Amino acid sequence: AVHIEPDILLIDEVLSVGDIKFKVKCHNKLAKLREKGTAFVLVSHNSHSVLNICNHSLYLAKGKLILAGETESVIRKYEEDLYLN
Repeated sequence: AVHIEPDILLIDEVLSVGDIKFKVKCHNKLAKLREKGTAFVLVSHNSHSVLNICNHSLYLAKGKLILAGETESVIRKYEEDLYLN
């Protein structure tokens, strides 16, 4: 899917599969797409991937918006909720 140059790219947990070589290749391609202005919609439970790819994030729970904003703040809230529940 990344061999095209989309305006918006939907990524659903694809970065959680494969070996390290595949993951590095994916992250490098995403970085190049970002430089060209591609927007990403990344669906993931992997905080590390979200922090590396996204500047702004949404935290959704059961279809409801919990928090939107800079990724670090959103991840912090998500992890607080995860560990408190």
